[in-house]
This record gives sequence, structure tokens and C-alpha cells, in this order.
Amino acid sequence: MVWCDAPSQNCIFMKLRIRYLLLPILLFSACGTLEVRVDRTRTPDMTAVPKVSQIKTDTHGMIYFWLSHSTFDPKDPSNQIDIGRIVRLPGSCVIAAAECPAPEDVPLPFQIYSSSWQPMVWSPDGDMAALPVAITDEAAPMTVYVYRPQDEVWTKIAYFPIVDSIAWSSDGQWLSMRVQSGFGDVNIYAMRPDGSGQRNLTGDNLPDKGEPSFLAMSGWLDGKALVATRGAFDELTAFHQIDPATGETKLLFTFPTYPGGIYPAPDNTLLAVEASSIQKQTLGIIQLDGKVKETLATFSNGGVYIVAWSYDREKIAFTVQSEPYTALDHRVFIISRDGTGLTELYRGIVIPALTFSPDDRYLLFTDQERSLVSISLETLVVQKILDSSTVPGEYVLYPSWQP
Repeated sequence: MVWCDAPSQNCIFMKLRIRYLLLPILLFSACGTLEVRVDRTRTPDMTAVPKVSQIKTDTHGMIYFWLSHSTFDPKDPSNQIDIGRIVRLPGSCVIAAAECPAPEDVPLPFQIYSSSWQPMVWSPDGDMAALPVAITDEAAPMTVYVYRPQDEVWTKIAYFPIVDSIAWSSDGQWLSMRVQSGFGDVNIYAMRPDGSGQRNLTGDNLPDKGEPSFLAMSGWLDGKALVATRGAFDELTAFHQIDPATGETKLLFTFPTYPGGIYPAPDNTLLAVEASSIQKQTLGIIQLDGKVKETLATFSNGGVYIVAWSYDREKIAFTVQSEPYTALDHRVFIISRDGTGLTELYRGIVIPALTFSPDDRYLLFTDQERSLVSISLETLVVQKILDSSTVPGEYVLYPSWQP
């Protein structure tokens, strides 16, 4: 999710390395309008890539992630570009229950460029994953695919200028997407996993309140998309529920500070909120009426950036980046939702995403694009599964753990 901090006009992602940020940079470009044409009668374009996987089934699930390397643009040999591939490993090797084989390539019907670097977003049952893909080495336009690993089918379901985040509804029946026009316009779209029923949830319901205005897609609550918005001169951030089928909008509550991120619990009963002010950054839990239930942690010399709930909603993992910048300034913490047990798990260089194992016993992430790291939440043992010695010359990016 991308959210911008009003006082500084800097996007949260802008504080990470530029290679992760090709998409959000365009949010505050020159004013203008780009028309998005949608064909709602179109039959989804499905592409099957036949291949028999040797490691696709594992009792501990499968890990999908990116391997990327630099090369020269064949159209312009003077230009260096980053291209990549999606690979997978069995979860058993990630938790040290078995030796790791070489990462297996996932068959792809498209070329992947660095501007597509986002994690695969899995449906709750793990049968499908959504992924926006840039069709050139530029950030836009993008094709949204839904991947079915059981038969290696990639289905094109939508086309947009830029998609910077995707979320599944808890029943797996809907997808929501935060779409940038590239000219400053931002909207939230919803659609079925086959691309049908596409609707702009915010274009008419939440009108532009003037630049800068802030719009965040925060996930789903009770089968409806959760959207937070704040205009340039608003004193409160407004949280809305929007019905994807009808577009009906309901104001849930307002919040008296700029939230840097809003993260619904898996059971849709609580929200973790990272809130910022000039003096401090706070991670807390709020109820659906907007009342603060717990203040989990407060930091005066750093910002909370990445937040992830455990599947059983009992724990929250998050990263804190120290300010000013120092070596090993990205720290990984875990805390219980009642505010107890705050534990620092790891210090690294750049940690862009966190993912729990389906059984909530492990936390997985990459560090500085060079290593795939797994931490046992029972023993706190850190294991580096891949590093520059095992995948020389390649970057390791954005793991996702298939449920």
C-alpha cells in the first residue's frame, strides 16, 4: 500500500531504495487526466505454460520470489536494464526441515522488468495469485495477471497505467487495486478474479479534494473495500467501506492524524495503524469505530514502514528504519496484539516486505536484495536460505508464501 505523508509530501516508499519505487514516484507528477478504457464484455485471456514441476507440492507450502539481474537493453546497448524471473522453493527447505534444491523457474508468458517488482498477492485459499506486470521496461502501462499454480495458467484480467498495490477480499471473490494514471490521479478499482464486474470505487464516490489529496487502499472489511482518504485542508482522515458490486459507500469513522499505513487483521475485526507526527511514529490498533484499542510501540528516531499480521491475528511483525540513515538501520520487530512481547528479530540494510508462514511459526523476508532470510518465531534462529554465493549476480526480491 502507498500512503503519502502530508507535511513532507514524501511517499512512504520513497524512503526505501529507488529500485523499489518506480511505481509510486509518478503520484505527484504534472496535473492531467488519462482516460482508462474498460471492456467489461471481454473474455479473459488465459495463457497456459505447460511444464511439470518437480517441487511444487510441499507440506510446508511454497515460497515464490523474484530473481533479477542487470543486462543491456537489446534495443539500446548503451542502456542497462534489470530483468527478472519468478522462482519457487519448497517451504520445508526454508524452515530447514530439508535441503534446498535449486530455485525452480515459474513458467511465464511474459518478460518481467524491474518496474514490475511487487510481491505476488495470494488468495486466502492459496489457489490464485495476483500480479501487475509492466509490459515494457517503463513503469507504465501494466497488465494485471491472475496465476493458478496448479495448472500453470496466467490470466490477463485488466489493463491500467500503473497498479501499485493489490488486495484480496477475505472470501477470495474480489480483488481491489490502487491505480495511478501517471498524471496525479489515483483511484481504487475492484473486480472479480476473472476480470468481470470491474468498477471504479472512488472516482464518483470520493471526489478529488484538491492537491494534494491522499487515497489509500487498505484491504477489505466484511466483503467491502476499505479506503482511507484525506484532502489537502481536511483535519481528519476518513475511512470508508465501499461495496464492490454496487459502489455504495459508507463512512466508518474519522481519525485525527495522518496514518502512514492501515492494515486490517485477517478476521476483519481490528486495524493496525501506523501514525506519524513531527515528534514520533506510533504503531497501534484501532477498532472499527475508530477508537484506539492499544498503542503497541512508539519510536522517536525512526519510522514504521512495513507491517504484517500473523494468520491467527495474535502477532504483528513490522520494520523500523532509523533516521538519520546508519548502517543496518532497518530493524525487524514482532509484538503481540495486546502490546506485550516486543522483540527485535533482525537488523539489516533494506527490507521491503515481510511475510508469515501459513502456520505463523516463521517470518520470511529479503535483505539488501542479496539474501532470503527466514526466522523461527519459536527459537529466534535466523537462517539465510539464499545469498550472493548461491545465486551469484542476481538480486533476491519480494518473497511470498503460498498459503
